[in-house]
Amino acid sequence: MQGSPLTVLPEKVFHEEDDIVLRFEHVRPSWADEFLGEIEWGTKGLRYRLLEREAMFRAFPDMGWVVMEHAGERVGLYGLVARNRTWNGKRVPTVYRTLLAIRPDRKGQSLGRQLVDKTRRFVHDHLKRGLIFGFIESDNTPSLKLAHRVGYEPSAQIALVNFARTRPRHVSGVRRLRVDEAEPLRERLERLYAGHQLADFELSLRPEQCWGLERAGRLVAALQAEPRRIELTDLGYGGLLKRALPWIPVLRTLVDPSDYRFLWFQHIWFAEDRTEDCYDLMEGVLHAEGYRLANLQWDLASPVYRTWKRVGRLGPLAAFGYRFRLMAERVELPRAEGPCVMTISGV
Repeated sequence: MQGSPLTVLPEKVFHEEDDIVLRFEHVRPSWADEFLGEIEWGTKGLRYRLLEREAMFRAFPDMGWVVMEHAGERVGLYGLVARNRTWNGKRVPTVYRTLLAIRPDRKGQSLGRQLVDKTRRFVHDHLKRGLIFGFIESDNTPSLKLAHRVGYEPSAQIALVNFARTRPRHVSGVRRLRVDEAEPLRERLERLYAGHQLADFELSLRPEQCWGLERAGRLVAALQAEPRRIELTDLGYGGLLKRALPWIPVLRTLVDPSDYRFLWFQHIWFAEDRTEDCYDLMEGVLHAEGYRLANLQWDLASPVYRTWKRVGRLGPLAAFGYRFRLMAERVELPRAEGPCVMTISGV
């Protein structure tokens, strides 16, 4: 975690009471992948498991881990991603909370509440100024209440948007960006998202995952595409929708609940006069990568999102988007004066 705001956190036990031990570690535990593979996330409207946890680990190489033990047994895990991000035009230390996991057979014992509360206090003790934040589904009332109770407040409404094509077409001019184009893209992103909070383009932009669209020798749109796989264990409606999927031709083509594959699009950039070209780029990347579906995260208050949404067609899964709340605690910081930019693809 070299160079991150949490290098000051020691690898130590920071809570020990009633047979519960909480320990912070800089290095991912060797058992983390198997442990997280047993976890079911989501709410009554959508539940899922991560099939490729390694993609999450690669996205956050600077993640630290809180390990929870009860009576000597591993019962919980919590990821903390510490980075300097923008807040009201300045760079400040932030801690992104993600991958909160309690062993399935130990749920309902208030372990999650203790893990969230004690970890918050531990981070708060060392983060003298900055932001601690995470995402919670808008319909996850118990988790929202817990977050509010321990000190987090809603800071933004986030939309998870589906972009789908049953037969993505080849788009002339779509190509992978060269390594030497990463820095100019970062500068373009900073200009497009000026006034947005939580940007960390210099850390989250990964040149090997970036694509662009050229028109007449000019780059008019770009994005970053990261493959993901999850298992959809429940789609809500008492399991009715999941059982009905095989009988709905369009959905059957796009969605395999047991192996739901998609690209995570982020770092969306488009030239001011070529917004519609972004949709051609997204379809062209789906075609080039061999996918039919992509997910994007947007702050609903972002003017970039409103411009982007106005000009294109999302496709047959547009109605199946999802909503999250960004829950945050400001430590010696004023409130944000603008929307957030979603450079985070987590749980």
